[in-house]
Parts: sequence; structure tokens; C-alpha cells
Amino acid sequence: MKVASLALALFVLLAQAGSENFISASQKDCQNGNAKACFELGTIYEDNKRFKKASEFYQKSCQMGCGHGCNNLGTFYYNGRPFKKDIQKVISLYKEACKKGSSIGCRNLGLMFTKHRRKAPAFRHGDIRR
Repeated sequence: MKVASLALALFVLLAQAGSENFISASQKDCQNGNAKACFELGTIYEDNKRFKKASEFYQKSCQMGCGHGCNNLGTFYYNGRPFKKDIQKVISLYKEACKKGSSIGCRNLGLMFTKHRRKAPAFRHGDIRR
């Protein structure tokens, strides 16, 4: 029993050290312009309920060209976390996500136009990719 407890404790310590090393390396990569690293940091902070910090990394990844970062930031605005709910901002971010190749962003944009028809700007087929 003691051996199993010690092994589990060692496993937890190694996992935490590996996680800290991953976060440190990802932060360096993000600072060096790696949009995917910024996005991954956003997901880590979101998973840990640190929404403000997550939104900062999603914003960076979106600005660097990562459509998934734009999509997740849009979802934060949609849910009103950590920002005030803003449907026009949501539509803008989902549109940006779609332009940057996020299929989930395109799907979410379509859902927004369906759900919030009266609040959405005019939209024609083919406008997104332009």
C-alpha cells in the first residue's frame, strides 16, 4: 500500500513539473509569435477557470492568425464571461474565425445568424472569404 501511495505521489509531482515546463515553453513560443502556443495557453487557463487570462491568450492567437483563438474569444463574449455579453462582438469574432479557417467559427457564425437574425449585419453567401 505504501509503495502504491508513493508511486502515485511521484506520478502527480512529475505530471505537475511536466505541466509547468509545457506552460513555460508555450509562453516563450507565444511571445515569439507562435499563434498555436498562444491558443494552447488560452485553453489551459480556460480549463482552470482563469477566464480573463485565457481571453488574453485567445486575443493574441486571434491577432496572430489563429481562427480557433477568435472562435473561443467569441464564445467568451457570447457567454458573458469574462466580458459583458455582446452579440455584435460575437458575430465579428466568429466571422474573423471563419475567415482564418476555423470550421467551428464558421458553424458558430451560421448559428448566430440563425438565432439573432435581427441583430446580425447583412450577409450573403461568399462574403466570409473576402
